[in-house]
Amino acid sequence: MRVFVGLLLVVLMSVSQTAAAQVKVNVYLHQSAEQPGDVTWQKSYELSQPERISQVYERILSDLNADDLAQINWSASRLSSDFLQARLERHRERMVEQLDQLARHWSRQDEQQVADSIKRLAAQVSRWPLQATYSFNLTPDQTRLILQQNPLLTRADGRVFNWHLYSFPHKALTFGLPEDLAGVDNDFLWRVLPNGTVAKQPVAYYNKRLPAACYQHDERSPIQSVNADQAQRCAIKGNLIHSVRLLSEYWLTDETEQLDLELMLLAKFILPNGGQS
Repeated sequence: MRVFVGLLLVVLMSVSQTAAAQVKVNVYLHQSAEQPGDVTWQKSYELSQPERISQVYERILSDLNADDLAQINWSASRLSSDFLQARLERHRERMVEQLDQLARHWSRQDEQQVADSIKRLAAQVSRWPLQATYSFNLTPDQTRLILQQNPLLTRADGRVFNWHLYSFPHKALTFGLPEDLAGVDNDFLWRVLPNGTVAKQPVAYYNKRLPAACYQHDERSPIQSVNADQAQRCAIKGNLIHSVRLLSEYWLTDETEQLDLELMLLAKFILPNGGQS
């Protein structure tokens, strides 16, 4: 009987602890532009009930010194979760496999240079430093004033949330393939905007005055596939997160006709300055 009561108490304590800590929020501060993946400060918060990100920000105010707080580049902040990161990694695996299949296809067609370019892209995609992100550009003022910019952190979206903050100016980098490789698209360049929007921008002499095709980031479904017909015409102005050079549409098969869009679902999550997560 005593053994049974003891076991029951252990179970009840375990359930109580689980209920007390619904989700965990890890906050990471990155201060080195040369080593953007390095963490110089971090703090974990156990939330017993769903809270909005603005409430976590209020906690940070009391834990981080004023000098470090004043230097944070909030426009580069990223909010993720363990659930979302796992989905992103599965999507990465599918993209690498599709690229490998496409390379084998063109190798069988005696287009070895194109196949080699695709293999090179697959290798790079497998190494991209990715941080799956619900919300980009979470500035304190916006989280207080705009409900859509103040996400609720719930167990349904993750057991562990990661909020990455950066204290250095963002340097836009170009990923993907060099422009002189076989099969590369030199007529268009993909751009990632600070709010997570991806855009296919005309960059050749004959089309550079045309508007770009933009695909908005959806915070409710950040990794949901999109179709080309969902594009909106837009002009690219201001800062960029990254640029990505991909394959020409000529080398995409019927099975991979949306490969560029699917790859950009990954590329928009590359960390600032290419830092490791």
